[in-house]
Amino acid sequence: MKHVMLLALLLLIATIGMAQNQNNIWCFGDHAGLDFNTPTPTALTGVQMLTQEGCTSIADTNGNLLFYSDGKTVWNKLHAVMPNGTGLLGHSSTTQAALIVPIPNSTTQYYVFTIGELGGAMYYSVVDMSLGGGNGDVVTTSKNTMLHPTVSEKQCAVKRCDGNVWLLSHEWNSNVFFADLILLQV
Repeated sequence: MKHVMLLALLLLIATIGMAQNQNNIWCFGDHAGLDFNTPTPTALTGVQMLTQEGCTSIADTNGNLLFYSDGKTVWNKLHAVMPNGTGLLGHSSTTQAALIVPIPNSTTQYYVFTIGELGGAMYYSVVDMSLGGGNGDVVTTSKNTMLHPTVSEKQCAVKRCDGNVWLLSHEWNSNVFFADLILLQV
């Protein structure tokens, strides 16, 4: 009986793990994109981004593209520039110019973290997918809000078991690391 219960638990965990499709669409490089929702990845057409380094994209829980960015511009799923989607303060030569993080407990809002050129600042902007007819909009009241004045070109986000998220970055030319906690919205 214990073996059957363990097997059922493992199958349940595997099923839950397979439902996380937010990274199934990649937009990158010279108008390139890949869709990993198919057994063999398929090329995307229509991607408008042209970048040699940092970029980010996100899909919904079903694996459908929501939006993507090179740290300077945000494009929606139709490959059109979002309203207020230009003028982000990322830089084209930054290795991790942009990072999208879903706002905990929100089904429509996302942080877009951007980093300027080496030794530049780290900023965030909020994208609200309930705006722009469901195609998203960069919220002007949050656009290019500075987090740290001088950072290296690296950033990552790690979700905690309680649903909150750690945003990790490194101060430029020092041994200081930043760990910003993104809390669940109440």
